[in-house]
Formats: sequence, structure tokens, C-alpha cells
Amino acid sequence: MKTLSSILLVISAFILDSCTTTKLLTSDVKPSEVVDLQYFEPFSNVSLMYEGNEKILNDSLSNESKQRLYEIVQEFKDKISLTGTITVTSNTIKQRVEKDIENLVIAANDIKNSRISSIRTTPLIDSLLKSNNKRFGLITVDSGYIKTNPLYTKQILASASLNIILEALIFRYPSPTPHPNKAYSALYVIIVDADQGNLAFYRKTVISGSPTDKSVLRDQFTEIFKDYYF
Repeated sequence: MKTLSSILLVISAFILDSCTTTKLLTSDVKPSEVVDLQYFEPFSNVSLMYEGNEKILNDSLSNESKQRLYEIVQEFKDKISLTGTITVTSNTIKQRVEKDIENLVIAANDIKNSRISSIRTTPLIDSLLKSNNKRFGLITVDSGYIKTNPLYTKQILASASLNIILEALIFRYPSPTPHPNKAYSALYVIIVDADQGNLAFYRKTVISGSPTDKSVLRDQFTEIFKDYYF
């Protein structure tokens, strides 16, 4: 069964110094129609890479990346017509949303043509938007790693606990040759259309850079919406 971790393995094998961005995938809905966006809670999955290229998921870095990503999206809220957020307080529902998002990323990553209307959203994601009388929802997922100082210990840096979404997105990278000392960031962006029950937009970008660096994430975000909103 394909998982997001297997997709990340393939992506990391092709990392270069420059940013690598996939083809823009859209439905029949025009960018000018994709307005009044609601932002689902961003997800980030950041690991520390130790000597020997061993990687361990880190909660604090993941949360830092998540916060930077949220701040960047807010910076561009006027340009992308972002008007609100979708807040889920129930842990049970939040887990279901996280799993739905993982499956949407996997499905979108497999699409080879220029349209993604064949990918159906889930009843839960649609209902969260429709309950707020909204049609479009913005989803962002960031994954990556940071090369750590070998003097730091795993006991200090490794997170004590992992939340559900990070467990769902956990990955193992091959040795990142020819650039073993560089950080890595992969950003996935989806726009869901609750009225049509499908995806209106999907794109991802991969770059050698820290997933907690705001300038790196900003560059990725603007690259993703190039020729769409920007």
C-alpha cells in the first residue's frame, strides 16, 4: 500500500541545489473564482539528521516549521483571497482530517495530466467547509530534515512524544548525496472545492533549505502559486 513516506523517498533522491516545482495541476475552476479561502491547520514533519544519515522526527522543529508556514500564508492572505481558518477542536475529528489530507496528497502526487478534478475530497473535509458556508479550503503540508551538530545528543534533541499527523507522515530518507550536509524542505499545497467535491489546485516544490527557515518556506510558497495567483 502506497504511503506518503514512499513518495518522499522518491522526491529526496532527486534533490538539487535549486528549487524543483511540479507542473501546475488544476480543475476547470479559474483562479479568479477560487476566492474566500479557508485555511486548514498547517502540518509540518521535520527530522534531525545525525551522523550516519540517521533521521529522527522532532516535535519542536516540526512545530516551528508549522508556525513559520502559518505566518507566511497570513502574509499572502490578500493575494490568495484567504478570509478565515478551519478550526477543529475534537481530537478524534482532527485525526480523521489529518488522515484524509494524507490520502489527498498521495492521490494528487500520482496524477499525471493537467487536471485533478477526478480526485474526490472527503465528506468530512467538505462538511467542515460547508458548515461555515464556504466552498474552498487551503491545505499545506511541509516535510524535511535538518543536519544536526554531532555534539548534540539524541536524548536532548529527539522529541519525547509525536502527535498523530507527524506519525502518519513519518519518513526515512536515503543518503542525500551529493549534498549530505544540506537541509531539505518539501512543501505540498492543495485547494479543495467542497461544492464540486474535488481538488481545484495541487502543486509541490522541493528545495535544499531548512524547513524552519521562513525565507525558504516563503520562496516555496510563492513558487507554488506562480502563474496561478501570482
